[in-house]
Amino acid sequence: MRAELPDEVVQEMHRAHVLRNLLVELELEYQQQVEKIWADWPDIVAAQRCVDEAQERVCEAEQAVAEHKQQTGRSVVSPPLAAEVKETRLARAEARKQLRQLKKDLYPQIQPALSQARQERAAVFKETYRQAVEAGLYWATVNEVISAHQVSVRQMNANRAAGRRAQLRFRRWDGSGMIAVQLQRAKRAPLRSPLVLASPDSRWRNVLRIGRGLGPGPSALHRGRKKALSRVITLRIGSRQHAEMVDIPVVMHRQLPAEADVTQVLVTRERVARHWRAWVSVVARVPAPAPREEGGVVALHMGWRALPGGGIRAGVAVGVPSGLRPTTELREWLREQEPGTVEIVVPDEWVRGWQRLDEVRARRDRAIGALRLWLREQCECHDWLSEALFSSSEDDGVAGGRSARRLAQVASRVSGTPCPDGGDEGLWQVVVSRLEEWRRNDALLWEWHAHGRRRLVGRRLSAYRQIATWLLAEAAVVAVEEWSLQNVVRRPAVEDQDPRQERISRSQRALAAPGVLRQVMVAAAQAQGVRVTRPSGVPHDVHHQCGGALDPGERARSVMVQCPQCGQVVDQDVSAAWCLAEAAGADG
Repeated sequence: MRAELPDEVVQEMHRAHVLRNLLVELELEYQQQVEKIWADWPDIVAAQRCVDEAQERVCEAEQAVAEHKQQTGRSVVSPPLAAEVKETRLARAEARKQLRQLKKDLYPQIQPALSQARQERAAVFKETYRQAVEAGLYWATVNEVISAHQVSVRQMNANRAAGRRAQLRFRRWDGSGMIAVQLQRAKRAPLRSPLVLASPDSRWRNVLRIGRGLGPGPSALHRGRKKALSRVITLRIGSRQHAEMVDIPVVMHRQLPAEADVTQVLVTRERVARHWRAWVSVVARVPAPAPREEGGVVALHMGWRALPGGGIRAGVAVGVPSGLRPTTELREWLREQEPGTVEIVVPDEWVRGWQRLDEVRARRDRAIGALRLWLREQCECHDWLSEALFSSSEDDGVAGGRSARRLAQVASRVSGTPCPDGGDEGLWQVVVSRLEEWRRNDALLWEWHAHGRRRLVGRRLSAYRQIATWLLAEAAVVAVEEWSLQNVVRRPAVEDQDPRQERISRSQRALAAPGVLRQVMVAAAQAQGVRVTRPSGVPHDVHHQCGGALDPGERARSVMVQCPQCGQVVDQDVSAAWCLAEAAGADG
């Protein structure tokens, strides 16, 4: 975006926000209706009571373990406490199992009532769609909000089915949001190409007009040309009395292909510290690239770890043609291990930048912690001060002012106000001055951390995209791993030990972002016509040349492991990548 979004667009986003919270309210009412249907059966009520009691015992046992760790300063838990937590969890699992079985047995009798509740929910959502459009929200944005809500409901149900707590929540309006424009096309109508949408006579001129210069051209633009090729897009927002066409100035990231068939345009706005960042996304159908028949197999193993010379290894790719040389921009992100093997590295300079931002965040946390502690002490000694600072209905006292936003609102509200009647003038001035000083310093740290983090994440994403394109330049097949990253980096239970190596691995995973690397690799393959394969059952703990099993202890201590069968010292990540490549070649 070249400028702030028009006020009309922000108002449209607010109407979408209101609709989103309304859908959450309707979903919670539907859940309460379902619970009421089940509650009509005494056996279900009794079983649910057993589950709730078991859950309370689990929480009490976990709290005891957490307090024990805090008191001892160690992650090791005494056997009695660990046994108590495991026992309470087993009891909770058994209670849940009995409840599920009971619901399964009674479902044929309750099914008509549940079906009626689902039909009523669908009818309410349909009526909500009509009301939202009548209230002024464009129908395409309504569809986008409802679609996102349905995705959230499915995720919530999946988490609950897996035994995890999940619930939809209301969101506070902070100015962030998204609106959508959809371009409908009849069967025999022309493609919604950039040139057609740029024409003033386009049949979609009352929905979307793409300015001249956003049409066909090179797929990527030099940074200096992006400003020169800045244009304006005009799109439809609102309905009924709020319907209008608004102009949005944009700076191109890339030009649209001439054969693109535009289906949707999304305008997104998010908050970055005290400022706003907005962008326009164009969704289009493009012809599928021809499958690449000639080329080798490139395999990507996502093994992240800290490197002795600095930086973090994000993955290892094998099968890279030896004559392929990285560009100047990628040299700090790629290291050639041996012919055909490339190490993808997050540079040490990038890691140090992230660590500096962590220090900034820690400074914010320490400052707000010290301020809250000081305010609590003052409010405990002076009742009038607590009433003056936290008398607003939005404030919940010092304990409720945990977030920086709440305390910043208090600081802004009391700045420059006179001392309340019956209060100490000197103390009041000290409190107001300290709150204002903290607010200004915190705002600066907030800006530093938020903008710095966004720049680093964007730089890493850009590097990964270029790396994926470079790796697949001469490949016909790319092999990626299909295992779940969440299961690998999941925190252990409170009663279990949390080894230092696993804690370091979790922190490095956030820096390396192997999931992003895999996603970008798959997207680049699909764009270039490279076939993606995900071999299953590929071993990661064997030597790819002789098949010898690598020692688990050595694998945990170092990336370089000596094979007990052939005696060769190998890089375990490189060996795992070659095993993946061989499995992909065997699959054809």
